[in-house]
Amino acid sequence: MIKKQIKRPSSKPLLPAQKNKKVPKIKVIYMSPTIRSTESLGGGFQRHIFNDVIVPATDYAEIRLSIRNTSRKPVSAGWAIGEFHQAYAVESYPLSNTVWVITIYNATSMDRPVTPYLITKS
Repeated sequence: MIKKQIKRPSSKPLLPAQKNKKVPKIKVIYMSPTIRSTESLGGGFQRHIFNDVIVPATDYAEIRLSIRNTSRKPVSAGWAIGEFHQAYAVESYPLSNTVWVITIYNATSMDRPVTPYLITKS
């Protein structure tokens, strides 16, 4: 039997701290707005399309999607952004049994509209 000694992790940080680095601000947009449209996808699933949200230039937006006054549960979400310029989904996850969160980074120098989508199941 071969014994291997495992070293303890160093208490030093793995990456050096970056000084004078600009910390990005995050604009939090809580969305439960008027749903533009709802489409049945079959099997108890529905797609809800929300009104557009503006993501500021070179900034982040956290969009929280939910359906009010219903027993429907979110199972997935997505988004579409205008024009073919850089934008990134940073996160997409269920915050609770009724809320889905999408965080988007707009890498351009102009404000851009985003159309969020939410898939729910009864």
